[in-house]
Amino acid sequence: MVTESFLANGLYYRTNGIDKEKLTLIFIHGLSGSSSAWEKYEQAFKVKCNTVCFDLRGHGKSKKWPDYRDYELEDQADDILLLSKTLGLKNFVVVAHSFGVLIALHLLRHHKEMISSAIFLTPVFTVKNVKWAKIAILPLIFYSKITSALPFKNKTGIQLDYSKFKHYGFWHFKRMASDIWNTTPRIYLYCLRQMYNFSGESVLKDIKTPILIIHGTKDTVVSLIYSKEAQKKLPNSTLIKLKNANHLLILNNLRQVISSIESFLNLNLKK
Repeated sequence: MVTESFLANGLYYRTNGIDKEKLTLIFIHGLSGSSSAWEKYEQAFKVKCNTVCFDLRGHGKSKKWPDYRDYELEDQADDILLLSKTLGLKNFVVVAHSFGVLIALHLLRHHKEMISSAIFLTPVFTVKNVKWAKIAILPLIFYSKITSALPFKNKTGIQLDYSKFKHYGFWHFKRMASDIWNTTPRIYLYCLRQMYNFSGESVLKDIKTPILIIHGTKDTVVSLIYSKEAQKKLPNSTLIKLKNANHLLILNNLRQVISSIESFLNLNLKK
């Protein structure tokens, strides 16, 4: 039975219940998305695992905060710590997509004892090193400051039905517009700016936790090259390359991703 609730700070989350004898998976969605992207994963793992999904602050049903500083990665990571404390979790597995990987890396840097293993799906490690991001930084700051001068609307968003966007590419206008409008351009730009401030690559060599990286060969947002380079720095990692998969492989390559996660979890549970 799935239970929905909110933390004291307005963070929306849901869980299938916490059985202390089972492994717990905490799913972290990407920028401008929401936890509804994980619904098929919740169904796939609900028998063997505790599943915990939540909307990042400012996303989906979670409370929207007005200021740029409200979206620092440290605060995003603290939300997960508060969530784990509320649910009585001492350790868990992180499953993170894209932007969510940066938050997972922050947790691995400062609270590695809580994370038994981590799964990175089409990960971003250091945004400012990505080619398109180098070009976008100045316009990003400019438009972010413009939106911050506009009246703030704290109305929460909704859970989008991502089945409507299955097999779409990341850059599909309708999908992007739906996501950004639900999150609001203000918060989308705030989070994107915060991504530039974090260098995940400097953390990698110190992470001893088992890591699974799944990346598509046709990812035009973050090239597979970055995951190949990251794997060399991560001492206990595995990289799976999905042929012809794009940045939205969590939606478009569902069976392959779930199967890879199951194999990884089974392998590490035996150790």
